[in-house]
Amino acid sequence: MIVRSVLLRSRLLRWPLPVAARHYTEGNILKLQDRGFFQDVFPAEAILMARHQRTPELWEAQKRLAQELTLLVHGEEGLRKAEDISDALFSGNVQALGELEVRDIKQTFGGAPLVEILPEPGLSVLDVAMKAKCFRNEREDPILKDATRIIAAGGFSINLNKAKNVAEVLAPGVHILKNGISLLRVGKRNYYIVKWLA
Repeated sequence: MIVRSVLLRSRLLRWPLPVAARHYTEGNILKLQDRGFFQDVFPAEAILMARHQRTPELWEAQKRLAQELTLLVHGEEGLRKAEDISDALFSGNVQALGELEVRDIKQTFGGAPLVEILPEPGLSVLDVAMKAKCFRNEREDPILKDATRIIAAGGFSINLNKAKNVAEVLAPGVHILKNGISLLRVGKRNYYIVKWLA
């Protein structure tokens, strides 16, 4: 019953595990413990909760809850994918991001536009940002100034790494991953997926 109500009230299962885990606050975890949720899910409830109460900043109970809910809803394969995506995004492991399939990245960033771009020699950070339409406006001039300002200030990332030099030329393996994808981010939450055409 508790699992069902948590699932009905939550859209968190689409998020990678650490993001989902952080939405379950200390109070929520303790309420679930009081209702007996962890007795069914975790045979070693006492050990887990004791560790959680000693070091709540490690998010152990929340992570375990997110794992169990993801396993329940999406199965073993879904859990593995969620863990891979979490590893790529939150550990800064760019190689792990390069191992993911396009559909997994697209599913993770459901609202992120997917843009297909033909790679050209000498393509710069600013060029790819403009081709991916990361900076949109009716007039071209203010857009370019705004894009240049945001990129130079560190508000633009390619594959989880800040790109501050607008003239930097894109390099395969750094800016273009081995799966033919680049993950662009403007600010903290605006993602764009670039699929490079061969």
